[in-house]
Amino acid sequence: MVKAKAFYRNTNFTEVAIGERLLRVERRDVEDRQELCPWELLAASLASCIILTLAAVAAYKGIEVGGLETEVEIEPLEEGGRVNAVIRMREGLTKREEKILLNSARYCEVGKFLEGPVSLEIVSGPPLP
Repeated sequence: MVKAKAFYRNTNFTEVAIGERLLRVERRDVEDRQELCPWELLAASLASCIILTLAAVAAYKGIEVGGLETEVEIEPLEEGGRVNAVIRMREGLTKREEKILLNSARYCEVGKFLEGPVSLEIVSGPPLP
């Protein structure tokens, strides 16, 4: 289980605690925004998960990747949304190695989670002091 806790700071940003780390997260529509917004964090989570999954599979299979890049675009729609991930690999991989790596992207835990089904429960907790 992963936990994060967000703290109200003002109408434009929050601070998020993940373990001992503290991140500042701003609204997407803030003018001259300096920090990440929630949608960017979601895209970054998926992109990094894909890369780490491919790297682990490559290491296990003895494939020398040399370099990998993933670009993720998230388009929220009225209901649900669209996610597009493009994986770029170095030249020189065999077709078999490319296929192994491309197929392994579907084992990314964040990607599997986004494909659902997902249950979201929001409840009121005890009042703040």
